[in-house]
Amino acid sequence: MTCATDAHMATGSAQEKTGAIGDAATTYSSIIPWLSSSPVAAPTVQSKMWTENVVVRLCQLSDQSTGAGEHITSTQALHNYRFWAKFWEATATSGGSDAPNAARHRRLAWKAYYDTLSTVLRHDRPYEAEAMTATSEKPPLYTQSTLRLRQRAELKRVETVYEGLLIKETLFPKASQTNYEIGAWVDSVMDNWRLLCGPTWTDSDLGEGGKEGIGRSVLDVGHPANGETICNG
Repeated sequence: MTCATDAHMATGSAQEKTGAIGDAATTYSSIIPWLSSSPVAAPTVQSKMWTENVVVRLCQLSDQSTGAGEHITSTQALHNYRFWAKFWEATATSGGSDAPNAARHRRLAWKAYYDTLSTVLRHDRPYEAEAMTATSEKPPLYTQSTLRLRQRAELKRVETVYEGLLIKETLFPKASQTNYEIGAWVDSVMDNWRLLCGPTWTDSDLGEGGKEGIGRSVLDVGHPANGETICNG
């Protein structure tokens, strides 16, 4: 596994340096099917590090909220992010790479995941629910409401992970300072809240608590357990 991921990382990095972003995205993406068919948790520290490097970089290039994401479809982007989430979960107990800025890059991979889900939501792009354990040869048929329940649940799950990392890893700004990453995240949460609580979504699309539940959760944004506000103004 180490040789394959190392080679993909080297090739993709070289392509990025020459401005061939689309080719780099294709190179990084090509290894996902192979990784998906292998045990998610890498057997060695080195192979885990290289796998993480490739997938984290792919997450950045899959971000549908930026120009880089134009080389990958929304559906493929979500497949890439879901693999990242599984890799993260499988390697959580043993930790990730301890290279310089590795923790920040992992956090930004989750941010790209959240921003992509937000873009799909706001621009009403096709949303394909994550495949569940197959019980038949035919894929499940979703109504609009059940598909939206899955979409909302995935958005909330990723929001929770990213929020946790942001609070843990980000220094709280003083009154005279601004933390742009926190500010951008709060703005994004608010934009999603306005859409989900607007006329195009119903309580039945949102699950337990409906729009009132979303409103309550938005009130908690920016207020970690210690009671300190993470955004100013």
